[in-house]
Amino acid sequence: MGAYRAAVVTAAGQNIIAQALADVKAVEFTSAKTSSYLYPSGTNITGLTGLQDVEQSVIPFAAQVMNGNVVQVSVRFDNDEITQQYPINTIGLYAKVKDGEEVLFSVIQAIIPDEMPVHSDVSPSAFIYNIQHTVQNAAQITIVVNPAGTATVQDIYGLTYPEFEDSGEAEGITGFPGFLEKIKSKMNIFEFYRNFKAGMQYVLHTGQIVNNCVSDASNLPLAAAQGKALWDRQTQLNSNLAEMNDKSYKVQRLLTSADDLDAITENGIYWYYTESLPANVPFKNSAIVEVFGDKTDNTKKIQRVTRYGSSGSSAFRPMLSSTGWRDWTRYIVDSEFNPPNKQLWTGTLTENPITIPDFEKYTLFRITLSNMATDIIASRHTNYLRGIGGVAWNEDNEVSIYFFGANVSGNTITLVSCVERNFKNEIYKKCTVTGIYGLC
Repeated sequence: MGAYRAAVVTAAGQNIIAQALADVKAVEFTSAKTSSYLYPSGTNITGLTGLQDVEQSVIPFAAQVMNGNVVQVSVRFDNDEITQQYPINTIGLYAKVKDGEEVLFSVIQAIIPDEMPVHSDVSPSAFIYNIQHTVQNAAQITIVVNPAGTATVQDIYGLTYPEFEDSGEAEGITGFPGFLEKIKSKMNIFEFYRNFKAGMQYVLHTGQIVNNCVSDASNLPLAAAQGKALWDRQTQLNSNLAEMNDKSYKVQRLLTSADDLDAITENGIYWYYTESLPANVPFKNSAIVEVFGDKTDNTKKIQRVTRYGSSGSSAFRPMLSSTGWRDWTRYIVDSEFNPPNKQLWTGTLTENPITIPDFEKYTLFRITLSNMATDIIASRHTNYLRGIGGVAWNEDNEVSIYFFGANVSGNTITLVSCVERNFKNEIYKKCTVTGIYGLC
């Protein structure tokens, strides 16, 4: 749980209170907003007219006067539409008097901010704040909230949790037709839940669908995609058999160093070995060669070469009538592909050497720091890994630069130093490295 300072009423908020007392007008609390911005010490909070870096805006759902001089306003912020976590560093409460303009009424600053998490259907989150203000003669002021917020309070506080018979059995439901028969319009809600649970066991769900062709279960359905795949395989097989029958695509022969792939244009399957390589091959290893294309025109062909072995590297090239065979184009295989922003290591990096799997596959890295909302970009050069990062903290030219250096030997790195320099305070301090990610 976060901790927050007492609400500070702004100058505009004090004017609203004075208007309400003088003109006997109701004070309507119209909205509340969160901000991820952390106002620096010394900021004139009473002089603020709006919040910086607003993240969310909601309508208060309750307001009341307590003990004659305390105005309490209740607001709720949820994460239904949150796609990126942020700290609730500041909360602003907005209000107006009748026929007046909405103004920033008060500001609440975090000592320890709550963290608004990213939305999750499994565990949705919300924060409710009861914001209290000490106001002289508060009992003489009429306090209201925007009526649009009342539906929310009903949703939150009026929600009931129905209890029903949940054994999964209900009289008359022994199959899907019986289930449909038992679900009626305007039926009792508790009976609905009981019948729904009993009937769902007869409803086919995606978890029962077999999306492969190796299961021998006799009581499960086959995915339509697998049926389509089988049909496509059969169609392709029939097509391949037809081509082989008319000898337009057949097993041809072994190629040797006496052959030249530029001269191989007849459709079919060929192969060669490392010990006797033909000319103009894309791989200096044993491979299969496929030639396919127009059955009658040898200038409209494609060659594909696939290496033997675990790597399975493959290359292809087309033939154009005007220029002959084009240059080889290689397919990249999974073993050759290094995914970007891959997490290579997490923990707390010390000056003791650590070995990081796959480290040698990358040249550029992202270094994460403890309690820092910024990263360091580092580059590996020979036996060194060095990088830099930075952040501008506020509008007062407070800037920090982060420096990182480590020694590298294969997949083993040894931290040399990771420090922050604050150019405003002219100080250096150590930083804690918490993660290393491979970029490219």
